[in-house]
Amino acid sequence: MESKLLKIKLKNGTQGEVKKLVDKMNHDIDSPRKEMAQKGYFWDSVFVSEEGGEAFMYVVLKSDDFSQIIIDDNAIEHTEFREYYSLFRDKFWHEEGYTEPTAVA
Repeated sequence: MESKLLKIKLKNGTQGEVKKLVDKMNHDIDSPRKEMAQKGYFWDSVFVSEEGGEAFMYVVLKSDDFSQIIIDDNAIEHTEFREYYSLFRDKFWHEEGYTEPTAVA
């Protein structure tokens, strides 16, 4: 099992929205789990950090083989989670988006 760390810059003042996202995932775990299984990875953990006045969401991703993951959201069967997550991404991600996932031990 491989692990990678995804770093997502958030818009200022939106750190609390990450908790709502995680709560939504925990409330209906089957939808995000189904999407992640189709893509070939899963979120192991999520946390938020402030650095120099900027907020970041970190996601530890796990996969048997990251070279085989599906990146195109249109190539998977969408669940109720997709709509919620897309809205989250549009409203709360900073325009800079994310840093390419880096391998972690």
